[in-house]
Amino acid sequence: MSVSPLVSVLMPVHNGERYLAGALDSILAQTLRDFELIVVDDGSTDRTPEIIDRYARRDGRVRVYRQKNQGIPAARNKCLDLATGRYFAWMDSDDVALPARLQKQVEFMDAHPEVGVCGTWVKTIGAAAGQVWRYPADDATLRSMLVFNPPFANTSTFVRREALEAAGLRFDLSFPQAQDYDLWARAAQHTRLANLPEVLVLYRLHPRQVTETRSANQAALSGKVRARELARLGLALTAEEFELHQRLSLFNLEESCDALSRAERWLQRLLDANEAQGVYPEREFASVVGQRWFFTCRGATRLGRWTWRKYWSSPLSRCYTLPGRTRAKFFVYSFAQLRS
Repeated sequence: MSVSPLVSVLMPVHNGERYLAGALDSILAQTLRDFELIVVDDGSTDRTPEIIDRYARRDGRVRVYRQKNQGIPAARNKCLDLATGRYFAWMDSDDVALPARLQKQVEFMDAHPEVGVCGTWVKTIGAAAGQVWRYPADDATLRSMLVFNPPFANTSTFVRREALEAAGLRFDLSFPQAQDYDLWARAAQHTRLANLPEVLVLYRLHPRQVTETRSANQAALSGKVRARELARLGLALTAEEFELHQRLSLFNLEESCDALSRAERWLQRLLDANEAQGVYPEREFASVVGQRWFFTCRGATRLGRWTWRKYWSSPLSRCYTLPGRTRAKFFVYSFAQLRS
């Protein structure tokens, strides 16, 4: 009788020939050896089948499944159907896992049985290479972030099988461009969340990821998740309020005094609603909202010193502690408009 592996690495792929070998190599080079690598080919028409077959012949831990093109959420669910490990590690077919990724996530999850989902920091490669995306580590902050955006880089997520199955969680096929955000928001109601504060995955940015249609669809579907989280706060939104929340979440608020004032009122309303409903941990939620207020004001420094004064006059500025260098840059950017 075969023994189940400790980790099932789950990799859905569609027409991924350009970067697929690098992703596969990075998993097979992991310091932790007790895993299976499940690759679900979602109807690829390029050299993807040839590449994954070559790796399957080379290493018996690579398991391949092919299906007609049904979309990545369906491919992700097929990965879950096939997985036999105690833990599930998601991996995108164009990214690179650093050698100790699986080992460190297993060690963390073994030591923290209350955590069901664990991500990591990621560093970008490809277009806009060299950025480090530093996600918060603690559960309270991560679940508080859900009202704006997902709290993980999906390609870094590591899931406890028991937690996922106990809650009956799977990817929703009606969320083709926001399936991860939707799943993690639902998971947060059943288990604790965490991130390891170190780079363990290299996340590839490239032009194929973003098209005008895909971006619009993703914003709309992500908006459904945000609306669901806001409903938990007891907020019945007008169309104008929802549009404002979407813009704040996507960092594309117009630069005007009126827009900044409306943003301040809305963010304060979020704090008041959470205080009344107790949905999110109060201190961490206030910090997340305060940080969003800062980012919103930092994006409006074209308005000059008015923005600086608006930020500090708001009670929201007391919810988030600005690092010294960040505060200095904010001051310089705001007052530089006087000399331009």
